[in-house]
Amino acid sequence: MLDQIKSYDQALFLFGVFLCFTTVLSLIWSIVFPKWRLWPPREYNIVLALFMWTKTFLIYGIILVLGVLEWGEIDVYAILRFGLGGALFLIGNVIVWREVFRFGYDQTSGRQGELVIIGFYQYSRNPQYVGDIMLLTGWAIISSAPYAIVLVGLVCATLVLAPFAEEPWLEATYGSPYLEYKRGSAGFCDLISQASWCTVPFRRLAFSIWKPYFNRGKGVVMAKIVGLCGSLRKSSLNRKLLNEAVRLYGACDYTELSLNLPLYDGDLEQDGRPESVETLAAKVKSADGVIIVSPEYNKGLSGVLKNALDWISRVPGGVWKDKPVAVMTAAAGRTGGETAQYMLRSCITPFGPRLITTSVVCLAQASDEFDEKDQLVSDRYITSVSSLMDALRSEISLKGA
Repeated sequence: MLDQIKSYDQALFLFGVFLCFTTVLSLIWSIVFPKWRLWPPREYNIVLALFMWTKTFLIYGIILVLGVLEWGEIDVYAILRFGLGGALFLIGNVIVWREVFRFGYDQTSGRQGELVIIGFYQYSRNPQYVGDIMLLTGWAIISSAPYAIVLVGLVCATLVLAPFAEEPWLEATYGSPYLEYKRGSAGFCDLISQASWCTVPFRRLAFSIWKPYFNRGKGVVMAKIVGLCGSLRKSSLNRKLLNEAVRLYGACDYTELSLNLPLYDGDLEQDGRPESVETLAAKVKSADGVIIVSPEYNKGLSGVLKNALDWISRVPGGVWKDKPVAVMTAAAGRTGGETAQYMLRSCITPFGPRLITTSVVCLAQASDEFDEKDQLVSDRYITSVSSLMDALRSEISLKGA
């Protein structure tokens, strides 16, 4: 009889591992190839929703059954099992089901609905995932069952990956309201750090684990990004591209710098560099990263941008040295300013920036590429700009490390 139960345990465990493994693969695919993502679903339908709910309840059901069949096989203090484990299980259930009922069946299944920033979403961008992790961890402690614990770890891995697949979709779908929510709402880690029972090592560990989930805007220093637009025109297509890049980058401390400078003149420099030049150079130097955009004028970069680069080059102190820099061009022609971008890269390379070379953005026939909200309409360009911003973010992180 015992052997038969064990065989059931193993079969259930292997089936659970298979379900978790396929879910992890689908999330990784969605992160790497957002245009062909599986989650969030590109098109919502009832069959997909039923499949998602069935798979979720199967995995959770298997963990529940394995916990019962192997109940208490690992020796754990009762106060830990039923005290800590029970608290996590109850709190996690409250968070999850409260937000499921707030969202409703369809939106929880991945259907687009209204942006929700109330309830537990005031403290975390992903409270359902946080609640899931809490209740699963609580059940793993309560049951003290080896197979259940392993499956809980695998499910938690999928919950860690899910936000990375969802963030680009959320930003593209809800735009500025979502970005404002990211910047302005409190982060879950703020609550942890304020709790008197948290020691310093625990806070550091908690932040490293939870960082991908929660708002980085409050209580956490965001990357300081500055933008240089090679066109002075207020409604410039390049300025629209620059603003889109910032939107797709996500939460950051962003400032567009003015390039309305006097023409470079050696005599003027001898009398002292203009204050506008000193301010521009200082802000570039203090930034964590720089985004530069330029139109293409007569097969070259704009005079406005070239003039700014010339002035900055006269400021001592290595303004551009090791600075993560992303460059883009937008033009009315079919090449999207490719020649101007090549020239721009050639002009700035001697100053030693960390120029992003893994992704190139040349926005062709730019006047047709923005909607009435000045957002990109083509998946192709949204993907390429997002990739460039991801690379810039990685370079900034490496520089900070």
